[in-house]
Amino acid sequence: MLPSLLVAIGGALGALGRYGIGQVVQAGNLPVATLLVNVTGSFLIGVLWATFDESQWFQDWGKYLITVGMLGGFTTFSSFSLETLELIRVGELWTALGYVISTVIICVLGVFIGARLGGVLN
Repeated sequence: MLPSLLVAIGGALGALGRYGIGQVVQAGNLPVATLLVNVTGSFLIGVLWATFDESQWFQDWGKYLITVGMLGGFTTFSSFSLETLELIRVGELWTALGYVISTVIICVLGVFIGARLGGVLN
């Protein structure tokens, strides 16, 4: 039960952070806020993973509150980036490359199909 509560609290904080950055950072048509959130979240998850992965507090509650919850609510791109790095670390370079390419293509295609079905695109 505690991990679920920690994920929920962290997720709410991360989502609020993402929303706040979106309100402050605006640059015309370029989605600078999204880029900033994705880069920041990816950087932070890398630092946390490299620094605290073996720490007991991180295993007990830190990864739920901060990594899964806060950074997951802030950006799922950080999780995607960490998973890709882990594939590279264990020598699965081609799998990592396939994961990156297929994720980007399938996700953009998913948005396109969803928008078509929703009637936004004619």
